[in-house]
Amino acid sequence: MFNNSRREIAHKNNRICIKIVKGPANPYKGVEDITISSVSFQKGKFYIDATGEELILGKNEKVINSGRGGVWEYRGTSPDPRSQPIQAQKMAECVAAQGRYVQKMQGISISGIDFPKH
Repeated sequence: MFNNSRREIAHKNNRICIKIVKGPANPYKGVEDITISSVSFQKGKFYIDATGEELILGKNEKVINSGRGGVWEYRGTSPDPRSQPIQAQKMAECVAAQGRYVQKMQGISISGIDFPKH
């Protein structure tokens, strides 16, 4: 159901950024809604600056939990092939920036069926 949504994390030195991609549920069509955000460390915990949600790294470092956003499993070190160059550029800007960084954009259009209207 959620294979059009994902999280990507980038880090450089002591800076961490996250890309939150919310795509349409399978099998529906729609456009990805993307947020690129810095991650802050406060009182011993990590927080996504764009949402204020705590970012929890699992004990085996293969799972992250972003509060009400669910649990995400580590899949590899390469960006998702659906990522566009502008997204990589914004992630690079985020890890190079100082202070809070939040960028929202639309990603690719996902094909599928129309969402039913009630």
